[in-house]
Parts: sequence; C-alpha cells; structure tokens
Amino acid sequence: MGADEVAHALRRADKILIASHVRPDGDAVGSQLAAASILEAMGKRCRIVDADPVPARYAFLDPGGRIEPPPPPSSIDADLALVLDCAHRGRLGAVEKLLPPACGVANVDHHASGSSFGTVNWIDPALSSVGEMLWLLAEDQSWEIPPPAVEAIYVAILTDTGRFTYDNTTPESHQIAAEAIRRGVDASALASRIYESLRRGEMDLRLRAMKSLSFDETGRIGWVVLTEEDFARTGTVSLDAHEIVDIPRSVAGVEVAFLLTPVEGGEKVSLRSRGAVDVDELARAFGGGGHRRAAGFTLRCAADRAREITLSAITERLRGKEA
Repeated sequence: MGADEVAHALRRADKILIASHVRPDGDAVGSQLAAASILEAMGKRCRIVDADPVPARYAFLDPGGRIEPPPPPSSIDADLALVLDCAHRGRLGAVEKLLPPACGVANVDHHASGSSFGTVNWIDPALSSVGEMLWLLAEDQSWEIPPPAVEAIYVAILTDTGRFTYDNTTPESHQIAAEAIRRGVDASALASRIYESLRRGEMDLRLRAMKSLSFDETGRIGWVVLTEEDFARTGTVSLDAHEIVDIPRSVAGVEVAFLLTPVEGGEKVSLRSRGAVDVDELARAFGGGGHRRAAGFTLRCAADRAREITLSAITERLRGKEA
C-alpha cells in the first residue's frame, strides 16, 4: 500500500525537504506545515521550500516564515523530499531543480490526474485533501499530531472541500474536522480569518472581475477575465484570485465556470463544474489537471483566444452529455 511505503520512507529519513505545487492553496500550505510539525515531533529535521509565496489569507498559519522561497541548490541538504498535493513533478516550479539527484521522493497526492513520479507514491483521489491523508497516516502509524498540525490539517480540509460543500466531502472529512475541533481548533475563528478578512485590494479585484462576468447563450457556462491592469490597479497578485472563479459558478443555471488570469506567455484557465462536465478530463486534454469539479490548465495565447478555446471545449462536452 502506498501509505505504508511513504511511512517507511519517512521513518528512515533524517533530513526532509517538504514542497508543494506552484501558487499554493490552503491544502498545500496546511499540509506542508502539518507534515513538518508531525515529523519534527518524531525528531526529523525539516525544511519547507515553495516556488511561490504563501497567500496572505494563510499567512497566519506560518507566523515564523517556515515556508521559504527557493534557495541556491547548493544549500539543500536532504535525504528525502516529501512532495504534497502536486499532481505532476513539473508543478513544483523552481523547486523541481532543487531536488538532489540522490534524494528519494515521497509523493503524497489526491488528484485523479496525479502521476507516480516519486520513489514511493501514495495517490488517493477518494480523499478530500492531502491534509486528510496526513491525518490518516499519522493516526495509522500512531504518530503524534501536535496542535499546530491539527489546525493546519483542519484548514487543509476546510479549504479543499470548499467549506464542506464540494462533492469530495465525505463522512470521514467531517469526522476528522470534528476531532480537530475537539482538540481545540476554533472553527468559527478560522473560517472568519480565511473567508471574511479580505484586504481592500482583494475586494477591488473581485469588483473588477464582476464587471467582466459573462455567460454563453444558454446560461450554462459563465466566466470572468482578469488582466494585468486589474492586478496592478488593485495591488494584488494572481494568488489573490484563487476563489474568483466561484463568482460565475455561484450563478443559478451555470454548470461550468472558468476564470482567465494572465501568466507569462499566456493565460491560466481555472475551471469549476457542478458535475455535468468532468473538468479534470477537460484540463488534461490541454496538459493540465485537477479534480472532477475543480481543475485548471494554461494556454499559450492571448486572453480572447483562450476564452474562445475554453468556451468551445466546454460547449462540446456539454453537448456530448445531451447526446
């Protein structure tokens, strides 16, 4: 079983490099910090390195700045890399080049499109989040879950289940969340901190997104587009746009929503579905991936062309469901 192999690799390792995907979300941030807390309680030495900074809404989880930007490769000394919530090795971004050649890789992921790029791999799409996977692993191995790890895992589950509203939410997800609350997690305070503490710039970015809100002629597809100017005018960055795709998704009748944001050389397409379309399958057709109801990919073209391509692909799949 993948979980047992990962546990064995972690026991054998002394110096562990922990990493996750570019543009980290709540599961990436929470699972990395939780893993470091659990492993350090076992006497391991851990270092967390990510290609992109921690989004402002999750900074409270890392007050000491444990998650650092990529350092010079020569400064990395690890005998195991623990890669979390990363469907493909290339999603590590600049961190991929930091993995020492002789360093083993323990790959823990829950994406259906995840690849077994590690020395050992544990991929389970049935679980809500990597945070949930770490909780189950620690419980199964009788490893201590220190209070900071309990809180970080709760955040990982809360955010990757869309506040327990996505279809990846299971009875087990609720059970772990309930146990985290029993162990002292303040669920109300965390939800408020993450979802009700937007900076003015983030709110201004949402207002700009609302102005671009559009629908196809059937009303089943909705989208928003953000530009470089939108980010510059609001003093925000692409990480601040993570949940803006929920604006069109929340409109009655919309079955698939997408958000376009500029990236170097093209546009990032973020997809959300109510279930009529498997957006993970759609994203994989363009070299991306994710989950059945939440996925993404990148197109190397201008925004107008990216919108046309994405709209056509979604329309084709919706029509296929009707045939």
